[in-house]
Amino acid sequence: MLLTNAALWAAALGYVLPPVIAVVAQPRWTGAVKGLLMLVVATAVGLGPATSTATSPARARSPAYSPRMTLTWSMIVNAGASGLIVVVAGVFLVTYARIRPWRTTAMGWYLICFVGTILGLGAYTVTITLVGIHSPVAPFLRVARVILLLVISGLLVLATRTVRRAQRPIAPPPPP
Repeated sequence: MLLTNAALWAAALGYVLPPVIAVVAQPRWTGAVKGLLMLVVATAVGLGPATSTATSPARARSPAYSPRMTLTWSMIVNAGASGLIVVVAGVFLVTYARIRPWRTTAMGWYLICFVGTILGLGAYTVTITLVGIHSPVAPFLRVARVILLLVISGLLVLATRTVRRAQRPIAPPPPP
């Protein structure tokens, strides 16, 4: 079954917006946080149709351009799961940043960096699916993805070093 961008966008909104709205409805959040999150949601909702229908002259001349991009079920599932990752990671980041003093510990920095990078990869997948691989912004999105993957590699090296350091035997105290 092939769907147009408008149908995919409607399906993605139906999938993603209910948990987002449930998160926004938290009574303990300040008005500024709710307003900022709703601004991000409104921007994403507005950009969906705009990016799927916008056609530059260069893109229209491209042999790979199809004015009616169709998306397969696997693309829809991939974008939906990635959108869920974006929502869950965003909720974690906001919650952790408000509750824990993450700036004072190495583990706090690690968690914020790792979850932020995962959020970025999810956002990349959703965006590249909606704008298409032949979009004028696709090369910039790929560079951003490479940077995110390099950050994840660095974080995994850091985690490996931390685990190895933690497994070292503790030296006995010197004799008196």
